[in-house]
Amino acid sequence: MHKKIKYILIFILTLSSSIFADKLIDINKTTNDLISSSYIYIDNTNNETIDTIKNKEFKRIDISKPKSFGYSPNFTVWIKIAFINTSDEVQKKILQYENSLTTHINLYYDDKVIHEGLFQISSDRKTLEPIFEINLRAKEHKTYYFQLSSKITTLIVDLKLYDLKKFYEQEVRRQNILVFFFTAMFILAAYNLVIYFIVKSESYLFYVFYILGISLHQFFYTGYSTLFIQDPSTVEFIIKAASLIVAIPIFFFSIFTISFTNTKENHPKLYKYLRIYLFLYPFIIGIIVYLQEQGWIRNIFSAILLMLVLFLTLYSVAKKNRQSYFLLLGWIIFFGSMISMYLASAGLYNIYNDIPYLVELFLVLEGLIFSIALADRIKILELEKNKVQLSLIKYQENETIRLKSMVDEKTEKLQSALQDKEFLLKELNHRVKNNMQTIISLIRLQKDSIKDPKMSEMLISIQNRLNAMSEVHQLLYSSNEDLSFISPTEYFISIVNGIKETTYSEDIIVKYDIKSYLRTEEVLYCGLIINELVTNCIKHAFSLDEGQIFIKFYEDKDKKILEVIDNGIGFPKYAKESFGMDLIRSLIEIYLKGNIEIKNKNGTHITITWN
Repeated sequence: MHKKIKYILIFILTLSSSIFADKLIDINKTTNDLISSSYIYIDNTNNETIDTIKNKEFKRIDISKPKSFGYSPNFTVWIKIAFINTSDEVQKKILQYENSLTTHINLYYDDKVIHEGLFQISSDRKTLEPIFEINLRAKEHKTYYFQLSSKITTLIVDLKLYDLKKFYEQEVRRQNILVFFFTAMFILAAYNLVIYFIVKSESYLFYVFYILGISLHQFFYTGYSTLFIQDPSTVEFIIKAASLIVAIPIFFFSIFTISFTNTKENHPKLYKYLRIYLFLYPFIIGIIVYLQEQGWIRNIFSAILLMLVLFLTLYSVAKKNRQSYFLLLGWIIFFGSMISMYLASAGLYNIYNDIPYLVELFLVLEGLIFSIALADRIKILELEKNKVQLSLIKYQENETIRLKSMVDEKTEKLQSALQDKEFLLKELNHRVKNNMQTIISLIRLQKDSIKDPKMSEMLISIQNRLNAMSEVHQLLYSSNEDLSFISPTEYFISIVNGIKETTYSEDIIVKYDIKSYLRTEEVLYCGLIINELVTNCIKHAFSLDEGQIFIKFYEDKDKKILEVIDNGIGFPKYAKESFGMDLIRSLIEIYLKGNIEIKNKNGTHITITWN
């Protein structure tokens, strides 16, 4: 009886507290919307303590505005949150402060204080972002005070409450994905370094440094560095050099762009001014780091350099520089990742809440784009080889009688050089294929540990696209015939079998009718198109995972025609086009200079034609 009266009194006190005092958050109702139930006080003097702050008037937080206070604000933010446990059991929760860049975080409750943040990382911390355990006995309520300041980095207030199990499952998954990302970036850097030693093109060396620079930036930006670097003096030194960490990938991305577009020869005047700015840029960043400038000026020079590089890229595209088209697409992805990180850091819009690991996905796509650029460069090598052959024949015809002895000598030298080029080309295809297979294996391993169906499906799509490109290099490496024209039958079958294996669609029958050859430069593009179309058929055309797909390729007068036909449900008239369809149209219109026609007749009939 006395126990019931006790609970009734507790209930009345709790109800009155919720009506006449601060709003209490029920810890049993796990919510991520803590800010709307919290209270804020701005200490512009930086003199308030936990004893004095309790007498100050806190205001409800206006959730219509982002809780970002910019970079290095010269004041202290106090947040007050009141929790209650309405259950009859002890409750333990995790309160996460979702900003790994805040330097000083102090949590006060009862007579205790917990210190966290970049400059006071706890020695037992194993998470990417600061967390605090919330323990409440049955019917107990407590008030917690956060003291937040960040004189060097950005200050964003974002608090979320999790169940213990759910939080640690999410944290492990997040850390595993970051491990996969950094491993893939390292492999991508090694892959480009190998290509540099093979073809001796400085572009790939600069791209290696860019990859390492962007990986270093992500290492600190994602909070992954706090798992390994916890000494306050070391962390403070690194944060003070933040402008340098941002500048490294931007610098190497810029000189990579200049080298990749051959600006020195194609645009000498523009190259002259860019060279002067690039020469001064490291000194400017060094001065900013030395003076510890934390305002807008620390990023303005990097922004100017990016704008100059963007102008160079657009100018090269306007001049119809072939390599600039690849660069422009890669630049757009790079710029998108930078904008996403800036918006999140400034607290304006955290796109990662809607699309997790967006930046990491962007960087993987960038690697895919430059793999296509590599294939384009291989095509250039093939053209050079053909020119050498034509040159040799013409030389033999014109000089056989008058300079027979000299022709024989020159022919022997040219044949030797031609064999070296063929060997180099085959070795390059072999190494490219091996490196791409390594990336595919990593993607397959990561896919098996991911439970999110959308993320798994995305990784399968990336795996199949990489496999389509890898099979080209295998075909070029294993072929002992003239590589100017290739029969695509074996290539198409290999791609389709790979798709059926990853999508578990062995019951779908695929038939082939191949009556023509493909030029070497057309093989990769047609392979990617087949990959996307067959994947779409398997995913969307058949309701019972059964059906037939027909792949035809033939010539009609001066046209080459590729047809993909299925007996499925047909292509929806008002269907929203996916990334796959955008990729197909880009490959057809930009590289094959052709067109595509889609018809619905007892299924879907797609016809692609080009000259």
